[in-house]
Amino acid sequence: MDTRRLTYESSYQDTDKSELSRLYYGSLVEDTKGDLIEIPYSVYSDYSGCVVERANCDYVLANYDKLLSIAIWEVYGGYGTRGIVRLVDFHSDDENIQYLWDSLLDEINGLDNYPAFDDEYISQLELEMESEEWDSYIKSDLSHQLIKSGIYDDDSIPDDDTLRSMMYSVMEKCNIYWEAESAVSGYIDIDQIVTNWNN
Repeated sequence: MDTRRLTYESSYQDTDKSELSRLYYGSLVEDTKGDLIEIPYSVYSDYSGCVVERANCDYVLANYDKLLSIAIWEVYGGYGTRGIVRLVDFHSDDENIQYLWDSLLDEINGLDNYPAFDDEYISQLELEMESEEWDSYIKSDLSHQLIKSGIYDDDSIPDDDTLRSMMYSVMEKCNIYWEAESAVSGYIDIDQIVTNWNN
């Protein structure tokens, strides 16, 4: 598995990482002797990565939060960059912390065979993204297309809950799926849904 070792660039060398829960991604530079390493499949942005990276990031933060500022850090940066880095080497005299660290390493090693920590996190994230996109554009675009195609007029368009339920019925019947296109957005074929609305 490819891994990138990182360290703070020179102007940040005096920063005490233990006082921070998040590190600015732009201040980290590749260094073969760096003390940090990206957790594979956990870094994404508005323009890179996919829902797997985003779900993995959420999973680590939720399940290994006791390691934050001790052995792992969330990173953030421009264009929605987010991810997780960890120390290359770590040991704790606290048995619970050491157990968590060892568990995290075991899970990271498992990414060699399958790039997701937990499929449930991916499914949940996709549902959340789909729901957000329903509110941001799907509902209005679908309503517009249904009116434009003459299926409804302004006065007869169903209420939001009914419309959404009807949309899912059409999708299920016609095997139309919402698809994650990136870590932050997805796509649904509204034209295809409208075409099959009364079938």
